[in-house]
Amino acid sequence: MQSELKSIELARGFNKMKTIHKYEVPVAKETTEIKMPLHAVIRNVEFITSSHAVFIWAEVEAGAEFKEGNEVRAFRTFGTGDGVPEGSIYVGSTVDQYVPEAYHVYEVTDCEDCRL
Repeated sequence: MQSELKSIELARGFNKMKTIHKYEVPVAKETTEIKMPLHAVIRNVEFITSSHAVFIWAEVEAGAEFKEGNEVRAFRTFGTGDGVPEGSIYVGSTVDQYVPEAYHVYEVTDCEDCRL
């Protein structure tokens, strides 16, 4: 009975562990390519004052980089009022409280006009 219950839980996706990975997205006019596990879901964007940098946190299934491999995704920070290329996907915003300056992180798609 116990082993049957365990099999049902595994089949339904219970007991799957997840991990969070942190990646830097430089404050720059260029797109940054980041290698991350397939199916990573961005969960947070934050400006870290001590590093003077913007970071994103992505949730992935534990061991996903070993099971499914990785993909390269492109991100870019934009200031308030900057033009954002069509096709870019909003990820989140964060603020440097000492300047003050807001940064908006977008995932840039593969379209030709989206890469600046």
